[in-house]
Amino acid sequence: MITRKLGKVLRGNATPAQLAVGTFLAVVLGFLPGFFTSPGLTLSVLLLLLVFNANLTLIGILFAASKLLSLLLQPLSFALGRQLLEGGTEPFFAFLVNAPVWALFGFEYYLTTGALALGMAIGLVGAIAMVILVGRFRRTMAGLEQNSERFALIASNPVGRVFTWVFLGAASDQRYQELVSAKGKLIRWPGILVALLVCGLLWALQEAIASSWVIEQIRRGAEQANGATVELAGGELDLAEGRLVLEGIAIADPEQLDRNLFSAQRLEADLSSADLLRKRLRLERVSITGGAYGLDRDEPGVRLASAEEPQEESQTPSQSAPGTLQVSGGDLDRYLSTASLWRQRFQQFARWLQRLPTPPAADQSPVGETLEQRLRRQIEGFGYALIRADHLVQQSPLLSIGELQAEQVSVPDWPEATLNIRAWEFSSQPWLSAAVPALETESSDQRLMFKMALGALGKQGGENRIHLRLQRWPAQPLLDQLALQGDTQVLGGVLGLEAEGTLGLRGEPTIELPILVSLANATLSVRDRGEAPIKKLEVKVGISGPVASPDVKVDEQGIKSSLQQLAGNLVKQRAREEVDKQTEKARQKAQQEAESRLGGEVGGALKGILK
Repeated sequence: MITRKLGKVLRGNATPAQLAVGTFLAVVLGFLPGFFTSPGLTLSVLLLLLVFNANLTLIGILFAASKLLSLLLQPLSFALGRQLLEGGTEPFFAFLVNAPVWALFGFEYYLTTGALALGMAIGLVGAIAMVILVGRFRRTMAGLEQNSERFALIASNPVGRVFTWVFLGAASDQRYQELVSAKGKLIRWPGILVALLVCGLLWALQEAIASSWVIEQIRRGAEQANGATVELAGGELDLAEGRLVLEGIAIADPEQLDRNLFSAQRLEADLSSADLLRKRLRLERVSITGGAYGLDRDEPGVRLASAEEPQEESQTPSQSAPGTLQVSGGDLDRYLSTASLWRQRFQQFARWLQRLPTPPAADQSPVGETLEQRLRRQIEGFGYALIRADHLVQQSPLLSIGELQAEQVSVPDWPEATLNIRAWEFSSQPWLSAAVPALETESSDQRLMFKMALGALGKQGGENRIHLRLQRWPAQPLLDQLALQGDTQVLGGVLGLEAEGTLGLRGEPTIELPILVSLANATLSVRDRGEAPIKKLEVKVGISGPVASPDVKVDEQGIKSSLQQLAGNLVKQRAREEVDKQTEKARQKAQQEAESRLGGEVGGALKGILK
């Protein structure tokens, strides 16, 4: 019963100093968001609670109440954190975020810093109020004990004593006058011994603790970046050998929660632990075995980030500048019968790009997304607790990967080949690294190649470039998706594609991608006119604008000219065949007539001779 707990505080022998310290620390602990965002800070408050001789009952009550209050005040705590991390105290917190040991306190998180400040303020007010209220209660009760006969009668009455015991609990052996003038030790010496023992255990078990913490940080970071469930069956961190092993990796697809976006049997990495006290982790070389894309999950994952709303697509054809290639533009529905499927793929690609870490913008990004809009978008997707002030992280990224290799990654829809994936210099703060983040993917049959270099994210700046190449690709599956009209069909053949362009990653991802599509060894079929071979047909395509809803430009005039030429050749061929056919008929008829005349003449001559 809560009243009995409060009664133990009011009637207990805790001194004002003990009450003040207990109230302050309990409120601060309740306001902290959690251990994994601020491990050093949470552990420090817990050790202080062991050292100071605070009332445990009071701590429990106030911790529960302040935790509930902190959830209600998260927007205020976040706003206060922004003032501290972006205002005049920014240099101070930047020092703490990058200093050994202090980096483990989580001051780079807006909510952690703001909640600590707000918790300290409320805790201080609460401590003063607690000392005043408890002191006033005890002095009042002490006066009643000494001067009120009625109070003495009630206190000695069995019914009154039972009532008091039921609602306020057992009384202290001390009288209220003694409680008013009570003196107690603020430091709990056994608590110091326990705190030292805990520190010793932490030091002795630092590898096991660091292993669990690092692995969980990796999982949580991957989950936040992915926006859906990320699972690990197990893991091991060997600081002495500088080796990290993760097993049973399953990354749920945020768009299709019943399947994995990527899964792997095992991940091995060489790591540098020199900067662990600064909360920096460097994976020098990462090797992934047993990788697979798109496998079904035993249990559906959970989407953590709210899905982005599809962008409205422009229905207005793009206008070409004078003197440039005349093209027609529009949305995907104009060219593809499966436009909705391709639109979903573009939107998913846009969401992946949007989760890439980008350099902190001052107030306005080049594409118009303000800092307020970016923070609001992140809060809606991930909540207050995980939003970080990346501009405070200096010198080196919190997490970086030097090189990653994933060989023979299987794809269920492409059983005849596997993918080889390599990545370099990806990190949580790529703008702190001089190297350019890059990704390469190549199929085992050499038919697919994809490259991406994100120069704009690096310290040196530059462009975000992508390069895609397809060759010897069966053309019929794509030809079946074309929204063709009329009596003309293109059948069979092999497809080639060469695309190289740029990406914009500030705010809403954008793309500028010229594409050259080539079709070889296909057949042009025109109803009632026959077929003509297509040795090679090249088409220029352009994709531009927001990645989620790009504008598609196709050189339709070039396509028409090529097809008309092929159709014209087909007509000429049919005409030649018809001429040859008619010529052959005429020749045969003339031959028959000649033979008939010649036969008659020969017959007449023979008759003359035979006479």
